[in-house]
Amino acid sequence: MLVVGAGDVNALAPRLAAVKPAAEPPPVLLLSAYGTRAPAPGFRIASSLDALRAALAEARAAGKALRILGAGTNTLVAATGVHAPLVRLRGPDFDFIREAAGGGLEVGAATTGSRLLAHCRAHGLSGLEPLVDIPGTVGGWLAMNAGTRFGCFCDRVESVRALAPDGAERMLSAADLRASYRACPGLAGLVAVSVTLRLSPLPQEEIAARMKELSEKRLSFAGLRTCGSVFKNPPPPSPTAGQLSDRAFCKGLRVGGAHVAARHGNVISADGTATPSDVQALLHLVADRVLAASGVRLEPELRILR
Repeated sequence: MLVVGAGDVNALAPRLAAVKPAAEPPPVLLLSAYGTRAPAPGFRIASSLDALRAALAEARAAGKALRILGAGTNTLVAATGVHAPLVRLRGPDFDFIREAAGGGLEVGAATTGSRLLAHCRAHGLSGLEPLVDIPGTVGGWLAMNAGTRFGCFCDRVESVRALAPDGAERMLSAADLRASYRACPGLAGLVAVSVTLRLSPLPQEEIAARMKELSEKRLSFAGLRTCGSVFKNPPPPSPTAGQLSDRAFCKGLRVGGAHVAARHGNVISADGTATPSDVQALLHLVADRVLAASGVRLEPELRILR
């Protein structure tokens, strides 16, 4: 072991020598759409509200914040892994679509976006067409206010049912969320359980046509391991993140098994050999090139768990 930095190495060495290695290495899990693996010793599945409350109580007792992992479609787990409590929601308490008591549509946080859109199309409920082809779960859509230039998820959110760190249930209004571009700050510190949506009636065929129209306007990344856009678009009048990447000649840049996709300068793709470090290093390389070329500091849209 190499120790670099300030401090008394003579005092540190005995403490390091006294540390006993774990009986078993932490589980290494595939936690990202990039197909990369990382250790997550605190990972567990919460299959009920009671299980989620138990996980929150354990995290609180340990003085740690519980982290929630959705489908991992917009997430990269750092090579060093996640050593905080990490939970994925699963089961009927979190995966459902039903009419809300006061009107609207209540959807569980673990419900996939594709299932929700299929339900809306089949039942003539309009408003979420701009999210066609965006992967992930409803909880993930909420946390990052997923969307396109045609509209965002939180535009249709009426309320959110969530759990606080002490397990108490909270109801948040749309105003409480303070949603903005790729952000939902009002949800910080809470775990979303379900979302109630305001949708509008529209004939099925019109919804299907709108989804098809919007899908055709999006670039297809079928066959690529990617989390989609890795940087947020800077506010106008700046060019988009993809345009800035192109102007900095980032297309084709590669670090190990990760490369900037030829189809779009704001997309990083990974092959079967990619590590989390490859993706993260390439993310920094593109940001540095854009800053040097344009003076714009790009902010990651990709969520990096550590």
